[in-house]
Amino acid sequence: MGFWLKYGFLSLALVAAIPAMAQAEGKNGCGKLFPPSSKHQDKQDDYWDPAPIVRKHLRLVNGRHFDPYRSLEGHTPMAIIDNLDYTLRHFPNHPQALYTVSEFGLRRGGQLPQKAGWKWHRSVECYFDRAIRFRPKDGVVRLLYGIYLHRSDKLKKALEQYEVGLKLIPKSSELNYNVGLLYYDLKKYKLANKYAAIAYKLGYPLPGLRNMLKKVGHWP
Repeated sequence: MGFWLKYGFLSLALVAAIPAMAQAEGKNGCGKLFPPSSKHQDKQDDYWDPAPIVRKHLRLVNGRHFDPYRSLEGHTPMAIIDNLDYTLRHFPNHPQALYTVSEFGLRRGGQLPQKAGWKWHRSVECYFDRAIRFRPKDGVVRLLYGIYLHRSDKLKKALEQYEVGLKLIPKSSELNYNVGLLYYDLKKYKLANKYAAIAYKLGYPLPGLRNMLKKVGHWP
């Protein structure tokens, strides 16, 4: 049974942006970032920025480079990664694109297609590295990175991202739910119960984690 069917992950709700300065230099070979004021063709915009010019840019990028490829079907792997890459170079904290590129990587055993001429190594980890450098206080990025790490069985690293996320968006039902799932997999059922209770109090609608806790005698 797939991760999403097993756990019943809910689509992400929009959250308000928290301004932050991006570090320009790349880390771990993940490439530089270029602010909107830059003349560089890969200058970045914030996904959550409500400015009309940014929303227009987002519509163009989504229409041409993200929406046609988000299903990960009907195109060659290189066409998919080229267009996801374009989306994430222009909007590093684009949540749907981050989820999609992480799903693409997981389907391919953790590897993304590569080609000669790229100035930095494309990887799921690099796209999250760039998103975090671009907007360190974007809690949705931390949630999505935690989910990717959890699905990759890197539970300690996943918890680190979730803990940062909880400081940024503590009232996210999705985040609290996924923290509960992680503690369930760590067999720390009291903590799983704690975060499940918070998630359901905040309105998380799916019963997956609650049912799992019932089976091990830790609900309510």
